Amino acid sequence: MLNLGLTFHETIITPAMKTSIKIFSLVCALSFYASISHGQSGCEGLSVPGVHVNPFNMNELILHSFNESETSFFSYPGWRLYDESGVLIAEEQVDFFGIVGHSIHSLNILESIDYNTQSFDGTLELWTDFYDVLECSYDLEIFPWRVDESTDEPYGCIPIGISVQGFSEEDVSLEISITDGNSLSVFEETYTMEAGFFAVDEGAICFDQEQCYYLSVISESDIDNMQYLISPQIEEIYFMYVFDEFGEDEIVLNPYDQGMCEEDCLNDVDNDGICDEDEIPGCSNLDACNFNSEATDLDESCLFSGDPCDDEIPDTLNDVFQEDCECAGLPQAVAEEMDALSVLVYPNPACGLLSIDLGDLAGVQTSVRLYSAAGQLVFEAQSSYATLQINVSDYAHGLYALELSTSNRLVRSQIAVE
Repeated sequence: MLNLGLTFHETIITPAMKTSIKIFSLVCALSFYASISHGQSGCEGLSVPGVHVNPFNMNELILHSFNESETSFFSYPGWRLYDESGVLIAEEQVDFFGIVGHSIHSLNILESIDYNTQSFDGTLELWTDFYDVLECSYDLEIFPWRVDESTDEPYGCIPIGISVQGFSEEDVSLEISITDGNSLSVFEETYTMEAGFFAVDEGAICFDQEQCYYLSVISESDIDNMQYLISPQIEEIYFMYVFDEFGEDEIVLNPYDQGMCEEDCLNDVDNDGICDEDEIPGCSNLDACNFNSEATDLDESCLFSGDPCDDEIPDTLNDVFQEDCECAGLPQAVAEEMDALSVLVYPNPACGLLSIDLGDLAGVQTSVRLYSAAGQLVFEAQSSYATLQINVSDYAHGLYALELSTSNRLVRSQIAVE
């Protein structure tokens, strides 16, 4: 449903109103129609034609009240909404001096409301004098997603009115367009206005609740501080929300976040804001040796110090990541070399004392080291004696690497601890 009209307003500008700053603002009006009472008012002359969630701010509840009384104005009012279980759903911060005629109240939502909940029974309380006096209460059925007060549907369309107003020292040309999620044009028009103050009212557009819309405002004129404002409108009452400043990008209008917008995901299982199809699996742990700065989806590929690796050197064993994340193994000695040096290691497997006969290394200062399968140094000693013993009774069962090294020789042997 699209019904657009266009009205220009001419205003006389006094010298005091002219400044070097040229202001432009766009106001969208949520247009409400005939009032429908949702229940008997507990306060004489005061009715509540509508209560709904702000389509563009899911943390705000909009309450439309109408006071036809000429004697009661309910000083410093504050509204509270409870569900049928007595849980406080929303509460207004006291901002008004009183309630006269039509007025729109902003309530902070304290308990989230499921979009699939078409309606719920609630109790609405009106307090006055900064929540000191409970004036009255209303038992009513709340339709939180019904913006158009003229319909009986639980959801329905969202009537939007667009106004453009501003000031410029030069002639202004504005290209305003709105497209839907199917790239179909909902509205497109170019406006040319003379220098000075200008104001344009465009009528009303009906937004579907499960559709995404894209608003574009383009101007080649020198207009500063362009802002996007949205304003629900009930007769002469306007309530504005500032969304964002205009730039080169389109402004996304997604009522109740129910439309599938271009930047939205078909699936986002981990709710990290990155679409599943755009996720980059990998190790995103900063402490890992294989940290990937581009990874967005942490998987099980992370490797840390002590984890096995391959240093691509054939003559090393038990390659592991070191503390500095370098992959390194221990040099591997061939069995013939150890036999040639008459070195004996026994018993193997060992469960108590492990004996080492240094053979030809006896009398030579020899470093003796024992490494676990993970490459951790568990024993180290210097010896020039013919025989050395290591008590392995407290060592964990498994394979170990024994290393004997001198200034010019290195031999290794594998032992088992049981």
